[in-house]
Amino acid sequence: MRRLLVWFPLLLVLPGCVLYPRHGIYPSVGERFALEADGELLAGRSIELFTRRLGSGPPALAVLAFTGNAGLAEYQLQNSLRLLREALPDSLGVVVFAMQYPGYGRDHGPASMAACAEAGAQAAAWVHARHPDLPLVLHGVSFGSTVALHLAAQATEGVAGLVLEKPPEIRSMILCRFGWWNLWLVALPYALCLPDSVLSAANAQQVELPAVYLLGLHDGVVPPAYVEDIFAAHAGPKRLLESRTGHNARCTQANTPGLVEAFDWWARQVLR
Repeated sequence: MRRLLVWFPLLLVLPGCVLYPRHGIYPSVGERFALEADGELLAGRSIELFTRRLGSGPPALAVLAFTGNAGLAEYQLQNSLRLLREALPDSLGVVVFAMQYPGYGRDHGPASMAACAEAGAQAAAWVHARHPDLPLVLHGVSFGSTVALHLAAQATEGVAGLVLEKPPEIRSMILCRFGWWNLWLVALPYALCLPDSVLSAANAQQVELPAVYLLGLHDGVVPPAYVEDIFAAHAGPKRLLESRTGHNARCTQANTPGLVEAFDWWARQVLR
């Protein structure tokens, strides 16, 4: 019950998401790290990161991935690897990390949106300290895009670019799509109490980093118009790709025209 109340705003917004179990059922891929966390929300807890190398060349990029609502880092690491294999040349070496949200995996503490943002900042700092010579890219999927945009808006050290798949504008979606049936008596209070870390359009206005946005033309969870609003607000160089997919489907060269070309432009921006 506690977990349902914590995530209720996202349950209003993302009814089509697959709600994965809180604790991992996926086999680990690559290496696992457990970081000792600090801060008001995470003191005494640990942050799980899973990592794996990609590409035949020496590492040129570090990627930190954030999964969607109630997802698991083990699963997201595999998805990030698949997307990057599709979009980037094999000669480009990439070190890919995926962060487990607080309250998931081996962490039995409470889950909250604010804790996700706090854990993301600490994970990004750890990855940058481990690979100080590599540009750090944030890959956010659905809810994970809010974490990525928040960190980028905070000018997190080392962050050089973004990949954002089907990012939700949560406050607008709650008010516009899910307010009418409760006469906004439920939706409005929840929309107004959302932390700044999930206000993606406002955060995008402060981000001047190169970004690739991917929307799903058949996405019934985060309709394309909401992604387009965040994309329009993004202050930095950007590309928007339209994938012939729903919300949970992977973006590939076959269903996403211009995928390789957009990532080639993006990689040149990040690596220059």
